[in-house]
Amino acid sequence: MTTTQSKRRILVVGVTAGVLVAGGLGVGTAYAASTYFHPSQPVAARSATQLGGAGTNTNTNTATGGDPAPAAGQNAAGNTGTPVANGIPVSATSIPTTPQAYAKEAFEAWRTQQTARLRQLTTAASYKQFQSIPRQTSGRVWYFSSCDAGAGQIYCTFAAYPTGDTVVVHLPNGPSTAHGIVGAAYTAGGHATLPARSVPAYAKAAATAFSDQNYDLLAHVTSQAGFKALLAQPLPGEQTWGNPSCDVGAGNIYCTLKSKQGATIVLHGDNQVPGGDFPRVDLQSYHRA
Repeated sequence: MTTTQSKRRILVVGVTAGVLVAGGLGVGTAYAASTYFHPSQPVAARSATQLGGAGTNTNTNTATGGDPAPAAGQNAAGNTGTPVANGIPVSATSIPTTPQAYAKEAFEAWRTQQTARLRQLTTAASYKQFQSIPRQTSGRVWYFSSCDAGAGQIYCTFAAYPTGDTVVVHLPNGPSTAHGIVGAAYTAGGHATLPARSVPAYAKAAATAFSDQNYDLLAHVTSQAGFKALLAQPLPGEQTWGNPSCDVGAGNIYCTLKSKQGATIVLHGDNQVPGGDFPRVDLQSYHRA
Protein backbone atom coordinates (compact mmCIF):
# COMPACT_ATOMS: atom_id res chain seq x y z
CA MET A 1 0.00 0.00 0.00
CA THR A 2 1.39 3.43 -0.92
CA THR A 3 2.03 5.74 2.00
CA THR A 4 3.01 9.33 2.49
CA GLN A 5 4.24 11.33 5.46
CA SER A 6 2.64 14.41 7.00
CA LYS A 7 3.62 16.09 10.25
CA ARG A 8 5.58 13.04 11.36
CA ARG A 9 2.61 10.72 10.85
CA ILE A 10 2.39 8.03 8.23
CA LEU A 11 -1.01 8.17 6.56
CA VAL A 12 -2.67 6.15 3.84
CA VAL A 13 -2.91 8.26 0.69
CA GLY A 14 -6.40 9.66 0.25
CA VAL A 15 -7.40 8.97 3.86
CA THR A 16 -7.76 11.58 6.58
CA ALA A 17 -6.48 10.14 9.86
CA GLY A 18 -8.61 10.85 12.92
CA VAL A 19 -7.01 11.27 16.32
CA LEU A 20 -8.05 8.72 18.92
CA VAL A 21 -9.16 9.96 22.31
CA ALA A 22 -6.77 9.43 25.19
CA GLY A 23 -8.96 6.80 26.83
CA GLY A 24 -9.05 4.61 23.75
CA LEU A 25 -5.37 3.81 23.17
CA GLY A 26 -3.66 5.57 26.02
CA VAL A 27 -2.61 8.38 23.70
CA GLY A 28 0.06 10.63 25.11
CA THR A 29 1.53 8.19 27.66
CA ALA A 30 5.31 8.53 27.82
CA TYR A 31 7.18 5.36 26.89
CA ALA A 32 9.67 4.29 29.55
CA ALA A 33 12.69 2.65 27.98
CA SER A 34 12.22 -0.81 29.50
CA THR A 35 10.90 -4.06 28.13
CA TYR A 36 7.13 -4.00 27.78
CA PHE A 37 5.07 -7.04 28.79
CA HIS A 38 1.37 -7.20 28.16
CA PRO A 39 -0.66 -7.90 31.34
CA SER A 40 -2.05 -11.10 29.79
CA GLN A 41 1.41 -12.63 29.74
CA PRO A 42 1.78 -15.05 32.71
CA VAL A 43 4.31 -13.87 35.28
CA ALA A 44 5.40 -17.46 35.89
CA ALA A 45 6.52 -17.75 32.29
CA ARG A 46 9.06 -14.91 32.55
CA SER A 47 12.60 -15.53 33.72
CA ALA A 48 14.05 -13.75 36.75
CA THR A 49 16.30 -11.76 34.45
CA GLN A 50 13.35 -10.52 32.43
CA LEU A 51 11.41 -9.55 35.52
CA GLY A 52 14.31 -7.53 36.89
CA GLY A 53 12.84 -7.82 40.38
CA ALA A 54 10.12 -5.25 39.69
CA GLY A 55 8.48 -6.23 36.44
CA THR A 56 11.01 -4.56 34.15
CA ASN A 57 13.86 -5.88 32.05
CA THR A 58 17.32 -5.28 33.48
CA ASN A 59 18.62 -4.58 29.97
CA THR A 60 17.15 -1.10 29.74
CA ASN A 61 18.10 2.12 28.01
CA THR A 62 19.28 5.20 29.89
CA ALA A 63 20.03 8.80 29.11
CA THR A 64 23.62 7.78 28.26
CA GLY A 65 22.84 4.41 26.69
CA GLY A 66 21.69 3.67 23.19
CA ASP A 67 19.83 0.76 21.64
CA PRO A 68 21.23 -2.14 23.67
CA ALA A 69 22.38 -5.52 22.45
CA PRO A 70 21.33 -8.61 24.46
CA ALA A 71 23.08 -8.71 27.81
CA ALA A 72 25.78 -11.27 28.56
CA GLY A 73 24.33 -14.76 28.95
CA GLN A 74 21.22 -14.01 26.93
CA ASN A 75 20.29 -15.86 23.79
CA ALA A 76 19.65 -14.16 20.45
CA ALA A 77 16.12 -13.35 21.56
CA GLY A 78 17.41 -11.51 24.64
CA ASN A 79 16.30 -14.12 27.18
CA THR A 80 18.09 -16.11 29.88
CA GLY A 81 17.01 -19.61 30.82
CA THR A 82 13.63 -19.26 29.12
CA PRO A 83 12.12 -22.30 27.35
CA VAL A 84 11.86 -21.92 23.59
CA ALA A 85 9.11 -23.37 21.39
CA ASN A 86 9.38 -23.20 17.60
CA GLY A 87 12.14 -20.62 17.92
CA ILE A 88 10.01 -18.29 20.09
CA PRO A 89 10.54 -17.91 23.87
CA VAL A 90 7.62 -19.41 25.75
CA SER A 91 7.47 -16.25 27.86
CA ALA A 92 6.81 -14.24 24.71
CA THR A 93 4.14 -16.33 23.00
CA SER A 94 1.14 -14.27 24.13
CA ILE A 95 -0.32 -11.90 21.57
CA PRO A 96 -1.07 -8.32 22.74
CA THR A 97 -4.74 -7.45 22.79
CA THR A 98 -4.63 -3.72 22.00
CA PRO A 99 -2.94 -1.86 19.12
CA GLN A 100 -0.84 0.23 21.50
CA ALA A 101 0.38 -2.82 23.41
CA TYR A 102 1.12 -4.62 20.15
CA ALA A 103 3.15 -1.71 18.79
CA LYS A 104 5.04 -1.28 22.07
CA GLU A 105 6.02 -4.94 22.26
CA ALA A 106 7.22 -5.00 18.66
CA PHE A 107 9.19 -1.79 19.13
CA GLU A 108 10.77 -3.07 22.34
CA ALA A 109 11.65 -6.37 20.68
CA TRP A 110 13.48 -4.36 18.01
CA ARG A 111 15.18 -2.07 20.52
CA THR A 112 16.52 -4.94 22.66
CA GLN A 113 17.21 -7.20 19.66
CA GLN A 114 14.76 -9.92 20.68
CA THR A 115 14.64 -11.21 17.12
CA ALA A 116 12.35 -14.19 17.68
CA ARG A 117 9.70 -12.04 19.36
CA LEU A 118 10.00 -9.41 16.65
CA ARG A 119 9.52 -12.04 13.93
CA GLN A 120 6.42 -13.29 15.76
CA LEU A 121 4.79 -9.84 15.79
CA THR A 122 5.72 -8.67 12.29
CA THR A 123 5.22 -9.70 8.70
CA ALA A 124 8.34 -10.61 6.73
CA ALA A 125 8.33 -7.18 5.08
CA SER A 126 7.87 -5.18 8.29
CA TYR A 127 10.53 -7.27 10.04
CA LYS A 128 13.02 -6.16 7.39
CA GLN A 129 11.84 -2.55 7.81
CA PHE A 130 12.47 -2.74 11.57
CA GLN A 131 15.90 -4.27 11.06
CA SER A 132 16.85 -1.53 8.60
CA ILE A 133 16.38 1.16 11.29
CA PRO A 134 19.89 2.39 12.20
CA ARG A 135 21.17 1.72 15.69
CA GLN A 136 23.57 3.80 17.73
CA THR A 137 25.59 2.90 20.77
CA SER A 138 24.83 5.85 23.04
CA GLY A 139 22.88 9.00 23.64
CA ARG A 140 19.44 8.09 22.29
CA VAL A 141 16.45 7.39 24.55
CA TRP A 142 13.14 6.34 23.00
CA TYR A 143 9.70 7.40 24.23
CA PHE A 144 6.23 6.38 23.11
CA SER A 145 4.32 9.36 21.74
CA SER A 146 0.88 8.43 20.45
CA CYS A 147 -1.32 6.20 18.33
CA ASP A 148 -3.49 7.65 15.55
CA ALA A 149 -6.27 5.95 13.60
CA GLY A 150 -7.59 6.16 10.06
CA ALA A 151 -9.64 3.86 7.80
CA GLY A 152 -9.26 0.81 10.03
CA GLN A 153 -5.51 1.32 10.44
CA ILE A 154 -3.41 2.33 13.45
CA TYR A 155 -0.17 4.32 13.35
CA CYS A 156 1.85 4.42 16.59
CA THR A 157 4.74 6.86 16.91
CA PHE A 158 7.91 6.54 18.98
CA ALA A 159 10.29 9.50 19.30
CA ALA A 160 13.91 9.68 20.44
CA TYR A 161 15.63 12.25 22.63
CA PRO A 162 17.85 14.18 21.90
CA THR A 163 18.03 13.31 18.20
CA GLY A 164 14.37 13.73 17.26
CA ASP A 165 14.35 10.45 15.32
CA THR A 166 10.93 8.83 14.89
CA VAL A 167 9.60 5.36 14.18
CA VAL A 168 5.99 4.95 13.07
CA VAL A 169 4.57 1.44 13.49
CA HIS A 170 1.65 0.52 11.21
CA LEU A 171 -0.88 -2.18 12.08
CA PRO A 172 -4.56 -2.94 11.47
CA ASN A 173 -7.11 -1.79 14.02
CA GLY A 174 -7.60 -4.60 16.51
CA PRO A 175 -4.84 -7.12 15.61
CA SER A 176 -5.47 -10.44 17.36
CA THR A 177 -3.00 -12.87 15.77
CA ALA A 178 0.73 -13.12 15.18
CA HIS A 179 2.44 -11.07 12.45
CA GLY A 180 0.10 -8.12 13.02
CA ILE A 181 2.64 -5.35 12.33
CA VAL A 182 2.52 -4.56 8.62
CA GLY A 183 4.94 -1.62 8.42
CA ALA A 184 7.63 0.36 10.24
CA ALA A 185 8.80 3.75 8.93
CA TYR A 186 11.92 5.50 10.26
CA THR A 187 12.67 9.22 9.99
CA ALA A 188 16.05 10.59 11.07
CA GLY A 189 16.13 13.77 13.14
CA GLY A 190 18.97 16.13 13.81
CA HIS A 191 18.28 18.63 11.06
CA ALA A 192 16.09 21.12 12.93
CA THR A 193 16.76 24.82 12.44
CA LEU A 194 17.04 26.28 15.94
CA PRO A 195 15.49 29.63 16.88
CA ALA A 196 17.29 32.58 18.45
CA ARG A 197 19.05 31.68 21.70
CA SER A 198 16.51 33.01 24.17
CA VAL A 199 13.96 31.40 26.46
CA PRO A 200 10.99 33.13 24.76
CA ALA A 201 12.15 31.97 21.31
CA TYR A 202 12.74 28.42 22.55
CA ALA A 203 9.33 28.41 24.26
CA LYS A 204 7.59 29.51 21.04
CA ALA A 205 9.49 26.87 19.07
CA ALA A 206 8.63 24.16 21.61
CA ALA A 207 4.91 25.01 21.55
CA THR A 208 4.88 24.97 17.74
CA ALA A 209 6.84 21.72 17.53
CA PHE A 210 4.52 20.14 20.09
CA SER A 211 1.35 20.94 18.17
CA ASP A 212 2.93 20.11 14.79
CA GLN A 213 4.37 16.83 16.14
CA ASN A 214 7.77 17.96 14.88
CA TYR A 215 9.82 15.74 17.18
CA ASP A 216 13.12 16.77 15.62
CA LEU A 217 12.68 20.42 16.62
CA LEU A 218 10.98 19.50 19.91
CA ALA A 219 13.95 17.38 21.01
CA HIS A 220 16.35 20.23 20.28
CA VAL A 221 14.57 22.99 22.23
CA THR A 222 13.35 21.04 25.29
CA SER A 223 15.14 19.26 28.12
CA GLN A 224 14.73 15.49 28.32
CA ALA A 225 12.18 15.98 31.13
CA GLY A 226 10.35 18.58 29.04
CA PHE A 227 10.36 16.35 25.97
CA LYS A 228 8.93 13.41 27.93
CA ALA A 229 6.35 15.63 29.67
CA LEU A 230 5.07 17.04 26.38
CA LEU A 231 4.77 13.57 24.85
CA ALA A 232 2.62 12.62 27.85
CA GLN A 233 0.06 15.34 27.06
CA PRO A 234 -3.10 14.79 25.00
CA LEU A 235 -2.48 15.51 21.33
CA PRO A 236 -3.20 19.22 20.85
CA GLY A 237 -4.31 19.10 17.24
CA GLU A 238 -3.67 22.09 15.01
CA GLN A 239 -2.80 25.19 17.03
CA THR A 240 -1.85 28.72 16.00
CA TRP A 241 0.25 30.06 18.85
CA GLY A 242 0.58 33.75 19.68
CA ASN A 243 3.80 35.32 20.92
CA PRO A 244 4.90 34.38 24.44
CA SER A 245 4.29 36.55 27.48
CA CYS A 246 7.22 35.98 29.85
CA ASP A 247 7.94 36.70 33.53
CA VAL A 248 11.03 36.15 35.66
CA GLY A 249 10.86 34.24 38.94
CA ALA A 250 13.10 32.03 41.09
CA GLY A 251 15.93 31.99 38.59
CA ASN A 252 13.68 30.99 35.69
CA ILE A 253 11.86 32.72 32.87
CA TYR A 254 8.26 31.52 32.57
CA CYS A 255 6.64 32.01 29.17
CA THR A 256 2.90 31.67 28.58
CA LEU A 257 1.58 31.08 25.08
CA LYS A 258 -2.06 31.02 24.02
CA SER A 259 -3.44 29.73 20.75
CA LYS A 260 -6.30 31.01 18.61
CA GLN A 261 -7.95 27.65 19.27
CA GLY A 262 -8.03 28.29 23.03
CA ALA A 263 -5.10 26.20 24.31
CA THR A 264 -2.60 27.54 26.86
CA ILE A 265 0.92 26.31 27.50
CA VAL A 266 3.51 27.54 30.01
CA LEU A 267 7.18 26.69 29.47
CA HIS A 268 10.19 27.77 31.49
CA GLY A 269 13.96 27.91 31.17
CA ASP A 270 16.90 29.04 33.27
CA ASN A 271 17.32 32.80 33.56
CA GLN A 272 20.97 33.00 32.54
CA VAL A 273 23.19 34.44 29.86
CA PRO A 274 23.24 32.01 26.92
CA GLY A 275 26.36 29.86 27.06
CA GLY A 276 27.83 27.00 25.09
CA ASP A 277 24.90 24.74 25.97
CA PHE A 278 21.83 26.94 25.87
CA PRO A 279 19.24 25.88 28.48
CA ARG A 280 16.37 24.02 26.87
CA VAL A 281 12.86 24.66 28.15
CA ASP A 282 10.67 22.53 30.41
CA LEU A 283 6.89 22.18 30.59
CA GLN A 284 5.19 24.00 33.46
CA SER A 285 1.57 23.42 32.46
CA TYR A 286 -0.63 22.75 29.46
CA HIS A 287 -4.39 23.20 29.07
CA ARG A 288 -6.07 21.97 25.94
CA ALA A 289 -9.03 23.93 24.62
